[in-house]
Formats: sequence, structure tokens, C-alpha cells
Amino acid sequence: MTFLARTLALRGLLLLALVLAGLGIGAGRRAFIRQFFVDGAVADDAPVWPRAPIGAGVEPVVRVRVVLLDGLSRSHAAGLPHLSELCARGQELHVDVGFPTVSLPVQHVLWTGRTQQQSGVQYHVGGLPEPPRAALPRQVDSVAVAESHPEIVHAFGFSRALPQWDASDDPTSDDLPNWRAHDFIPTAHAAIASPARLAFVHLLRVDEAGHRSGAASLDYATAAAWADSLLGVLHTAAPSDPGTLWLVLSDHGHRAAGGHGGAEPEIRIVRACLFGGAVAPGLPALVHLVDLSRALADALSAELHPEARGRPLAAALQDPARGATIPRPGPLRWTVAGLIIILASLSLRTGRSHHVPWTSRLALLSPPLGGPRWLPPALGVGWLLLALLGVTAECGWPSLSNPAVYPPQGQAMLYASGPGLLGLLVLAGVAVWRWDCSDAALLRAALVPWALITLAALVLCRAPDALLFATPPLMPSSTGLASMLLVQGRAACFLLALLLALRACRQLWLRRRKAPAPAPAPAPRVPA
Repeated sequence: MTFLARTLALRGLLLLALVLAGLGIGAGRRAFIRQFFVDGAVADDAPVWPRAPIGAGVEPVVRVRVVLLDGLSRSHAAGLPHLSELCARGQELHVDVGFPTVSLPVQHVLWTGRTQQQSGVQYHVGGLPEPPRAALPRQVDSVAVAESHPEIVHAFGFSRALPQWDASDDPTSDDLPNWRAHDFIPTAHAAIASPARLAFVHLLRVDEAGHRSGAASLDYATAAAWADSLLGVLHTAAPSDPGTLWLVLSDHGHRAAGGHGGAEPEIRIVRACLFGGAVAPGLPALVHLVDLSRALADALSAELHPEARGRPLAAALQDPARGATIPRPGPLRWTVAGLIIILASLSLRTGRSHHVPWTSRLALLSPPLGGPRWLPPALGVGWLLLALLGVTAECGWPSLSNPAVYPPQGQAMLYASGPGLLGLLVLAGVAVWRWDCSDAALLRAALVPWALITLAALVLCRAPDALLFATPPLMPSSTGLASMLLVQGRAACFLLALLLALRACRQLWLRRRKAPAPAPAPAPRVPA
């Protein structure tokens, strides 16, 4: 085999490896996103309170009324007149609902007292196969009414839940227009006025407007005003005696462009009001959703799950314990991720001089690339930073509240990463045609830092646990970042494969041009 044939064969294998790597990264990202929606508890993420939870709880009452304004952001809730008037009668609260900020998991915390990480119900968007055994609605005479998505109120064991729903129904369809237009408000009014010890009304119009138009839209503001007006009507339906305790709250907010799920304070911390019964008016205070679950259990004289971490209301009001119910990577994860980031930084060394320390040559992370000293760092992380800036400017920060994080192909993030990917293509082209670097050196300089940074993000968001133990890889900051990095890595593999293919074609063309012309055939001899 000639040198040219051997070179072309090796380059062909390299191109095939790059294409297969890009396809594998895409398939891995789709599997990674599917794992978000797998239930799985994480034992080491139970909340730990800074101080001992000592204080008085809510006194038992005759009846409890709960109204949930789904998707109502705290900033919008502050301007609602009926809600503000009711909050002035009792204790206004800022409630940390935990992470992820998704409706059914948040309500699971409210009715069981366990965080999402304790119960394993973290990103559950459908109904539950059966109500949780320790759910509060199962322990008392209870009624629930939902404006739409009845699978949520049917998930927690209420004695009566309306509208009717079974597991064969499609939870994403709204095939009850007559219910919403004619039956929902009278039914909710009747539930609040009923003798049931616990009545729950779930309003979803605000959340639907947030998904449809975003929290900065007129549609969202109109839906919030409608919900506030209905709250005033429902409040008049309940008995006005001191035996009624009210809790009005939201389960999450919305981004200005629409979307929720992440741990951003404007989405995770919502406005709530606890009034009636023996609750005295007080200044706004930060508590956690598990604390409100404890307050409901005390008011109903019910028992929470043994693992419930909610504190008595008086103790919770005295100690905000900011972020206590938010999952965080443990010391081992931070150590492993830190070592990976150190390797990524070592891979940015130029490797052009024999004075480079041997530690920077671990695993061939610093191949001789040629060119100026800024080229390896620019090829390694410069394009990544530019791509991150493009995604942030076009789509917003890649948190779990950002809808761009979830689509299987990640097209929105791919288009927004265009400046960074174009920068990668230009820098790689310069390295190839200006300094004639080897294919292996180019790929290691361009892809090794990305691979190590992505691996660190995957470690921090529990992706290894998802692979080994089928637990969801959900962390407030690193999960969305890993999704974005996988999109960019897939595109980088395809672009580099295209560049190397063009280089091979160019080299073949140059060899053809430089090949010596065949010698002319000797003229035939003419006989004398």
C-alpha cells in the first residue's frame, strides 16, 4: 500500500469516527433528556435545617380551604387586589417550592411533606399510578376541583375529585370545554361551601397563558386578573367563622418568554397567604413548601410521612433557611468535577516546547499544534464561550425553565450556537491551511476540552447515577448546561468531519496537479 493510500485510509477512518461520534452524542442527548422524566429518589438530598425546628404549629381547625393559582409569578401576584387583601388578614409568605418547579411534583410535596428528591417524584408530568399512602387528602373528608388537567387532582386520593378522569384519558388534551365554560366555577364554589374538612381548587388558566404567551404578555396579565377575581368569589363561599383556615398559593412562576422547571428565584419562590383560624397577621416571611405541608397537617390533625421534614409554622417563620430544600452536588461530585476541569485546563497548553511540564501531556492532551500560542485555547474553549454567549442572547440561560433545553434535536440552541460553531470552523481551517497541523492534533485541541467540560457537567447533574441506578439527572444549574454542551459537541463533530474531508479532497487535487506529466511516446521509425 502506497503512502497516499495509507493516508487516505486512515483519514477515512477518522472521518467515520467523527460522524459516528456526532450521531452517538445526539442519541446520548436524547436518552439523557428522557431520563429527566424517570422517577427516582435521592437519599442524600433531604433538607437539613440550620437550627433545631422548635416552635408552635398551626392549631387544628374545623375546615381547610386551599386555592392554588398555577403558574402565577410572585411579581404578578404582588399586584392582585383580592389576593393582597386576603394576605393582609393573615400571614403573607414567600414560599420556596423546591426543585424542579413542575406542578404535580410540587403538589406532591404539599400533600405529603417530602421534597421531590426524597419521594423521587421530580419531573412527573402525568398522573400517578396510585395516590401516595401518606397523602393528607386520603386521611380526611376531602374534595378537589380542577379547571383542567384533572389527572393532577386525581393523583392524591381526594374523597371526591372533579372533573372525572381515568388513566386512559390524554392529560395533555382539554376536551372539556363545557366543563370550563359552564361547570367549573359553580362546582368550585360548591366545594368551598361544602362541609368537607379539606377543599382544594386548582386554577390553571394563568399557567396556560404563561406557556402560550410568556409572563411578560398581556395574555398572562389578563389570566392573572381573572384568577384573582375568581379568588374573591370563592372566598365569599366559605363559612366566615374562625374554624376555617385558608391557604392561597402558587406552585411556580414563569419566564418572561414562558417556561418553568428550573430553580431561578423568580420561578421557584412564590407568593402565598395563610389566614383564618388562629393565624395572626404578620410581616412577609420566607418558608419552604414542606413547612406549609406541616401547617396543613397540623390544622387537619393528620399524620405526614415519617420522612417529612416540615417544621412547625412558628419555627419556620423565624428561620428562612434559604435554599435548604434545593439539591446540590455532594463533595465527591465536586471533587471529581474539579479534577476533570483541571485536566481540561491542562489540555489548553500549546505543547510546542520541550519546557512544557509532563503533567500537561497526560493522555496526549497537549499535542503539538503549531501556530501562535493563543490558537489551542481558542480552539479548545474560545468557540464554546462564544456559543454559550449566543445561546444566552438568543434563547436565554440554558436552565430547566428554558424550553430550548428539551427538544430532541435542540435546534434552537444549535442555531443560537452559530457564532461559536462558525468560529470553530474558521480557527480549525486556519490551523489546517495556514500551519498545516495534523488531523489528530486538530481534533484533540478542538474536542478534548469540550469533552472534559461536558463530562464535568454530567457528573455534577448525576448523569452517572442515571446510567447506573436509573435516577433522574436533575440539578438546578448543570443539567440544562449539559444539554446545551451535547448539542454543540454533536455539531462540532460534524463540522470538523466536513473540514477534514475538504482537506483530503484538496490534498488529492494538489497531488494531481504536481504529478509529472507522462513522457511522450517515441516517434515511430520510418523505414529508409
